[in-house]
Amino acid sequence: MEKNYIIYKIVSKDLNIKDTYIGSTTNFKARKNCHKSRCTSESDKYYNTKVYKFIRENGGWEDWEMVMIEETNCTKRQAELKEREYYELLNADLNGKKPFIDTEEKKDIKKEKDKEYRINNEEKVKAQKKEHYENNKEIILEKQKIYREKNKEEIKERKKEYYQRNKEEIAEKNKEYREANRDKKREMDKKYYNDNKEKISEKSKEIFACECGDFITIGAKSNHLKSKKHLDYINNLEKN
Repeated sequence: MEKNYIIYKIVSKDLNIKDTYIGSTTNFKARKNCHKSRCTSESDKYYNTKVYKFIRENGGWEDWEMVMIEETNCTKRQAELKEREYYELLNADLNGKKPFIDTEEKKDIKKEKDKEYRINNEEKVKAQKKEHYENNKEIILEKQKIYREKNKEEIKERKKEYYQRNKEEIAEKNKEYREANRDKKREMDKKYYNDNKEKISEKSKEIFACECGDFITIGAKSNHLKSKKHLDYINNLEKN
């Protein structure tokens, strides 16, 4: 429904102070009295709002004035949009928030607030995530499994792209990890060998057909790849 809206600004009588507040109202006199009360009454819940604190720190209410900018017959939403225009035009830095916020801006604000919350409550967020995971482990794992199965190629391609972009960094981290966990890795390898002796022994006896034409056991593969016959074959391939 359309009403008679007034767009106004609150500015200092001291021309050296450029800070501005922008607002809109259907009753200029009542709004002015409201601003004065909020600025001067310590019991008012808005007393410590940014604009009123700034006014008190810079001469007090009597050194400021509320000035009508534009009068227009429109809807509340249109008045908010008009208010936003003047907010941008006059760089109204005393407003606590923008007069009108569209859907995309709301998303950005929420994203920024969520990020700030996570930073300020890091341990709490970690604990909440852990608790959520523990309470929903089976469901989460099943969803992850379904996603991986449905998006195998896409995941594979993303991993490949990530590796290509970060190849040197990944190699350096792997090297650092190996050096830092050398003893641990040795113990793990030893344990794996002891736990799987028979399986490893059987695997090493399997026959492997090398590209050079030789047939050797898998256990002898490492030595074979360094043998004269194999190296001669590789050299001939490179020459041809």
